[in-house]
Amino acid sequence: EHFSLLLNKNNPKQKNITIQNIGLTSFLYKNKAMSKSKLIIHENSQVLEKSIFKGEITIGDSTVIQPLASILATNGPIIIGEKNIIEEFVIIENLNENGEPLIIGDKNTFEVQSTFRVDKNVTITDFCSIGTGCIVPEGEELQPQTVVFGKNSDKRIGCEKSQNTEDELDFLLKVFPKYHKILKN
Repeated sequence: EHFSLLLNKNNPKQKNITIQNIGLTSFLYKNKAMSKSKLIIHENSQVLEKSIFKGEITIGDSTVIQPLASILATNGPIIIGEKNIIEEFVIIENLNENGEPLIIGDKNTFEVQSTFRVDKNVTITDFCSIGTGCIVPEGEELQPQTVVFGKNSDKRIGCEKSQNTEDELDFLLKVFPKYHKILKN
C-alpha cells in the first residue's frame, strides 16, 4: 500500500486531552484509490505504519492499531474508545445504512484476522475480545467482558476483568515505538 500523510496541527477543543489530527489524503486499498479520510488520533495512542483507513475515524487514548489493520468508515464514522488493541489483518467496517457512527467501547481486543462488519444495531461494550475469523452479526450487543471465539463465533461472558489485556497493552505501547514507525509523530 502507498499513502501520503498531511499533518494538521489544529487540535479540537476537548477537556483534559490533546488530540492530534492526521488527514490521510489518499491511498490504495485493494488496488483502488480511496477518497480523502479524516483521522483523529489521541496523542497517547499508537497507529503503526501500513494501517489502512477510510472515512471519518476517531481513535481514543492508549489504543494500539497494528500494521495492516483496516478501519473502514464506509457508511458512517467510526469512534474507537480507550485502551483497545486492534491486531494485524483485522477489518472493522461501518456498514450502517443510515450513516450512524460505529462506536467501540474501551479495553477491547480484536485478534489477528478478526473480521468485523456492522450492518445495524451492533454494540461492543468494554473488555470484549473478538477472536480470529469471528463475526459479530447484525443486532448483536456484546455485554462487558464478552469473548467471541471459534469457527461459529461462540460467545461467553467472563467472570472477572482480564488483566492480560492491560498488561499486553502496556507492553505494546513501550515496545512498538522501538521497532515500528508510528504514523502520528
